Amino acid sequence: TSLTVRAVDGSQTWTAVDEWRNYGLGYTQPEPVSWSADGRYFYYANVPNPDGCAVLVNGGELWRLDLTNGTVTEVAPYIGLVMALSRDETKLAVNASYGRGFLIRDLATGAEQTVELPQPAESWQMGGLEWAPDGRHLFIIQVLNPCNGQAPQTTALVRVDLDEAGVGLSNVEGAVTILEPDARNFTLVQWIRPDEVRLED
Repeated sequence: TSLTVRAVDGSQTWTAVDEWRNYGLGYTQPEPVSWSADGRYFYYANVPNPDGCAVLVNGGELWRLDLTNGTVTEVAPYIGLVMALSRDETKLAVNASYGRGFLIRDLATGAEQTVELPQPAESWQMGGLEWAPDGRHLFIIQVLNPCNGQAPQTTALVRVDLDEAGVGLSNVEGAVTILEPDARNFTLVQWIRPDEVRLED
């Protein structure tokens, strides 16, 4: 598997990943996450391919490629299958594995804060996760009954509120359901402005 970043004019090429990996259930592959706001860094994740039913998988280890010198740095070790990097690149929201729940990780210190989410059903998975442009909110799609063919699948929409943008981890005010389980099965397209999220049913 390989991951290469190349300048459009061909003047520069950086290889972030170029190696043989095991193949089979649980194998990982590098997937783009985002570019830094200043264009210096490229973030990517080693995304696992799990067995069973998984609505959304974009997590894994988070890595950063420095586009000025080609240095590759691990930003966060494996935490969970669903994650979102904040727009200012200082925090990682993640649906943590091993029963740790939903949390926000400070990438500079490694400190983590757990956020209690609404529990709309006995069985649900995260189907979308996005930071607001101003960094003051997180948007979550909860997919109810994702793997149960007998029960109808629905989606609930949740907003996590932070009282100030970019101030540590002590500023999480809580999570609120802004749309109860809905049969339209929404997927997240884009958080456009602080008060506008684009969805698709």
